[in-house]
Amino acid sequence: QGDEPGQAGSQPGEHVLEVDVSLDEMAAILGEALELPNIQPRGKKSLESQRDKYTGVAKTGPESLRHFRRTFKRALRRQVMSRRDNIDRLLREWPYDPSGISVRKKKGTDGRDVLFLSSRKGPSALYRQRADGSQPAERMAERFSGLAEGLESPDGRWVLVRTPEALAGNGDILMLEVGKPGAPRPLVTGPFKELAPAISPDGRWLAYASNETGRLEVYVRPFPDVGGGKIQVSTAGGTVPLWSHAGTELFFVNAVSELVAATLAREPSVSVTSQRTLFSVQPYLTSNEHALYDVAPGDQRFLMLRTGTPGGAADSHGELIYVGGFVADLTKQLPR
Repeated sequence: QGDEPGQAGSQPGEHVLEVDVSLDEMAAILGEALELPNIQPRGKKSLESQRDKYTGVAKTGPESLRHFRRTFKRALRRQVMSRRDNIDRLLREWPYDPSGISVRKKKGTDGRDVLFLSSRKGPSALYRQRADGSQPAERMAERFSGLAEGLESPDGRWVLVRTPEALAGNGDILMLEVGKPGAPRPLVTGPFKELAPAISPDGRWLAYASNETGRLEVYVRPFPDVGGGKIQVSTAGGTVPLWSHAGTELFFVNAVSELVAATLAREPSVSVTSQRTLFSVQPYLTSNEHALYDVAPGDQRFLMLRTGTPGGAADSHGELIYVGGFVADLTKQLPR
């Protein structure tokens, strides 16, 4: 009994259950779901017999609490297998088309769509589709020589595309207005390569890489009025720029494969106030044409793809699979 007078609460009590699943058990569940080979150590010289013991497991009621850990593991296994089926379906049905290849996917402005390039109907074109594959893909931009990259402005008004650098035009950046007919029009073009366009979170600045000095460097221009001037951000080579979520930093990879963070002042005009080297990206997959990394919310962590083997070839990596809503879906299957 407490020291202070009071009355009992009017809300029902809650029973909090915790379960400890070891790393080996989780690995076994995931391995079963992904159909990985189950390699066991060599047997012993003598054979050991194992006697099966059958016991009842109550899945509901008070008795279920005694077997909660086993019930949780079964629910976990069902959930992993269920999500694996969904992943397999998406890998088969979206946005892959047997007649073409889908590459370079980017999240749309509304967070529900994905933009990607596909050669399903001729030269590579830019498509948009619901991330869950619930709607057919919609072609947003195309060009007779194909496209090599595509992204959407934060306000959803503009779409930027880039022409392949191997063709005549050397990787020009083009622009079109969403919802209006017509071919993409030139935005940043010229005799040099313009690669890896990236629009700032506030939609006011365009970062890209160009070899107009003889090597790739990172530049920033106003957007969409790119004729309002430009500044060079990198000083020792640079490519694949990526804006921080706050919009105050611009990340890029320099000529010696280091990730650099440049701090920018944007008022009254954009300028570089400082730069610092973060870490080497040599263990990870990189490209001069397209950013193969991303920055997490908070701008303190990065998502990168490590090469398959230390110093291995870029094509030795496996597939990256993202499973969303895992914990919420798993909770629904647990006993109440």
